[in-house]
Amino acid sequence: MSTKPTIIGQAPARSAKPDTRPFDSASGKRLAKWMGTEHAHMLELFHTDNLNVHLLGTNGKYDMFDMDVARARAEELRATWLTHPPLFAVLCGQKVAKAWPLRMPEKYTWYRDATGGLCAWMPHPGGTNMHWNQPENVTRAEEFLHDVLRQAERNKTAA
Repeated sequence: MSTKPTIIGQAPARSAKPDTRPFDSASGKRLAKWMGTEHAHMLELFHTDNLNVHLLGTNGKYDMFDMDVARARAEELRATWLTHPPLFAVLCGQKVAKAWPLRMPEKYTWYRDATGGLCAWMPHPGGTNMHWNQPENVTRAEEFLHDVLRQAERNKTAA
Protein backbone atom coordinates (compact mmCIF):
# COMPACT_ATOMS: atom_id res chain seq x y z
CA MET A 1 0.00 0.00 0.00
CA SER A 2 1.36 3.42 -0.92
CA THR A 3 1.71 6.15 1.63
CA LYS A 4 -0.03 9.50 1.31
CA PRO A 5 0.59 11.53 -1.81
CA THR A 6 3.13 14.33 -1.43
CA ILE A 7 3.26 17.99 -2.40
CA ILE A 8 6.80 19.37 -2.65
CA GLY A 9 7.61 23.06 -2.78
CA GLN A 10 10.63 25.33 -2.99
CA ALA A 11 10.96 26.64 0.58
CA PRO A 12 8.87 27.89 3.48
CA ALA A 13 6.96 31.10 3.01
CA ARG A 14 8.85 34.23 3.99
CA SER A 15 6.43 34.76 6.87
CA ALA A 16 6.56 31.11 8.07
CA LYS A 17 7.61 30.37 11.63
CA PRO A 18 10.39 27.74 12.00
CA ASP A 19 7.95 24.96 12.96
CA THR A 20 5.41 25.73 10.22
CA ARG A 21 4.43 22.80 8.03
CA PRO A 22 5.16 23.27 4.31
CA PHE A 23 2.15 24.72 2.46
CA ASP A 24 0.54 25.93 5.70
CA SER A 25 0.65 29.34 4.06
CA ALA A 26 -0.99 31.49 1.39
CA SER A 27 0.43 29.20 -1.32
CA GLY A 28 -1.11 26.18 0.39
CA LYS A 29 -4.44 27.94 0.72
CA ARG A 30 -4.30 28.79 -2.97
CA LEU A 31 -3.61 25.11 -3.83
CA ALA A 32 -6.53 23.99 -1.66
CA LYS A 33 -8.84 26.54 -3.29
CA TRP A 34 -7.82 25.33 -6.75
CA MET A 35 -8.41 21.73 -5.60
CA GLY A 36 -11.89 22.75 -4.53
CA THR A 37 -11.38 21.82 -0.88
CA GLU A 38 -10.63 23.32 2.51
CA HIS A 39 -7.00 24.00 3.39
CA ALA A 40 -7.15 21.76 6.50
CA HIS A 41 -8.53 18.87 4.40
CA MET A 42 -5.68 19.25 1.89
CA LEU A 43 -3.10 19.16 4.69
CA GLU A 44 -4.78 16.03 6.10
CA LEU A 45 -4.63 14.18 2.77
CA PHE A 46 -1.08 15.08 1.70
CA HIS A 47 2.43 14.90 3.05
CA THR A 48 4.14 18.21 2.37
CA ASP A 49 7.83 19.04 2.05
CA ASN A 50 10.21 21.68 0.74
CA LEU A 51 13.55 21.30 -1.02
CA ASN A 52 15.15 24.35 0.60
CA VAL A 53 14.97 25.23 4.28
CA HIS A 54 14.73 28.90 3.34
CA LEU A 55 15.21 31.15 0.35
CA LEU A 56 17.73 33.94 0.65
CA GLY A 57 17.13 36.77 -1.74
CA THR A 58 19.09 39.68 -3.03
CA ASN A 59 17.89 43.17 -2.20
CA GLY A 60 15.03 41.77 -0.13
CA LYS A 61 13.53 39.89 -3.07
CA TYR A 62 13.62 36.49 -1.35
CA ASP A 63 14.33 34.84 -4.68
CA MET A 64 17.51 32.77 -4.48
CA PHE A 65 16.86 29.03 -4.80
CA ASP A 66 19.86 26.89 -3.80
CA MET A 67 19.81 24.17 -6.47
CA ASP A 68 22.60 22.17 -4.78
CA VAL A 69 20.62 22.01 -1.53
CA ALA A 70 17.46 21.21 -3.48
CA ARG A 71 19.08 18.34 -5.38
CA ALA A 72 20.47 16.88 -2.16
CA ARG A 73 17.07 17.09 -0.47
CA ALA A 74 15.37 15.60 -3.54
CA GLU A 75 17.85 12.71 -3.40
CA GLU A 76 16.98 12.15 0.28
CA LEU A 77 13.28 12.10 -0.51
CA ARG A 78 13.70 9.73 -3.43
CA ALA A 79 15.78 7.41 -1.22
CA THR A 80 12.87 7.16 1.25
CA TRP A 81 10.53 6.44 -1.66
CA LEU A 82 12.38 3.18 -2.30
CA THR A 83 10.89 1.77 0.92
CA HIS A 84 7.93 4.12 1.53
CA PRO A 85 6.72 5.35 -1.86
CA PRO A 86 4.07 8.04 -1.95
CA LEU A 87 1.01 7.39 -4.06
CA PHE A 88 2.35 10.26 -6.19
CA ALA A 89 4.12 13.60 -5.83
CA VAL A 90 3.17 17.03 -7.10
CA LEU A 91 6.26 19.17 -7.60
CA CYS A 92 5.39 22.86 -7.18
CA GLY A 93 7.65 25.06 -9.23
CA GLN A 94 9.92 24.66 -12.21
CA LYS A 95 13.02 24.80 -10.00
CA VAL A 96 11.64 21.99 -7.85
CA ALA A 97 11.03 19.91 -10.99
CA LYS A 98 14.55 20.64 -12.22
CA ALA A 99 15.99 19.38 -8.92
CA TRP A 100 14.68 15.93 -9.87
CA PRO A 101 17.28 14.20 -12.11
CA LEU A 102 15.20 14.19 -15.26
CA ARG A 103 14.96 16.48 -18.23
CA MET A 104 12.13 18.95 -17.90
CA PRO A 105 8.77 17.28 -18.53
CA GLU A 106 5.62 19.10 -19.56
CA LYS A 107 3.57 20.79 -16.87
CA TYR A 108 0.73 18.71 -15.44
CA THR A 109 2.04 15.52 -17.07
CA TRP A 110 2.63 12.43 -14.95
CA TYR A 111 5.96 10.64 -15.29
CA ARG A 112 8.04 8.09 -13.37
CA ASP A 113 11.25 9.24 -11.74
CA ALA A 114 14.36 7.07 -11.25
CA THR A 115 12.79 5.37 -8.20
CA GLY A 116 9.63 4.54 -10.13
CA GLY A 117 7.71 7.21 -8.23
CA LEU A 118 4.86 8.93 -10.02
CA CYS A 119 5.41 12.71 -10.27
CA ALA A 120 3.99 15.73 -12.03
CA TRP A 121 4.99 19.36 -11.80
CA MET A 122 3.03 22.56 -11.90
CA PRO A 123 4.06 26.20 -11.63
CA HIS A 124 4.60 27.35 -8.06
CA PRO A 125 1.35 28.63 -6.53
CA GLY A 126 3.03 31.68 -5.00
CA GLY A 127 1.23 34.98 -5.26
CA THR A 128 4.13 36.67 -7.07
CA ASN A 129 4.18 34.12 -9.89
CA MET A 130 3.07 35.98 -13.03
CA HIS A 131 1.89 32.69 -14.56
CA TRP A 132 -1.32 32.98 -12.54
CA ASN A 133 -2.26 36.31 -14.12
CA GLN A 134 -3.69 34.41 -17.09
CA PRO A 135 -7.14 32.95 -16.30
CA GLU A 136 -6.54 29.94 -18.55
CA ASN A 137 -3.50 29.00 -16.44
CA VAL A 138 -5.63 29.01 -13.29
CA THR A 139 -8.27 26.92 -15.07
CA ARG A 140 -5.66 24.34 -16.12
CA ALA A 141 -4.28 24.16 -12.56
CA GLU A 142 -7.80 23.72 -11.17
CA GLU A 143 -8.50 20.83 -13.57
CA PHE A 144 -5.22 19.15 -12.67
CA LEU A 145 -5.62 19.70 -8.92
CA HIS A 146 -9.25 18.49 -8.87
CA ASP A 147 -7.93 15.20 -10.30
CA VAL A 148 -5.09 15.16 -7.75
CA LEU A 149 -7.61 15.64 -4.92
CA ARG A 150 -9.86 12.83 -6.23
CA GLN A 151 -6.88 10.45 -6.34
CA ALA A 152 -5.83 11.43 -2.80
CA GLU A 153 -9.36 10.94 -1.46
CA ARG A 154 -9.61 7.52 -3.12
CA ASN A 155 -6.28 6.60 -1.52
CA LYS A 156 -7.53 7.65 1.94
CA THR A 157 -10.74 5.65 1.49
CA ALA A 158 -8.78 2.55 0.43
CA ALA A 159 -6.37 2.79 3.38
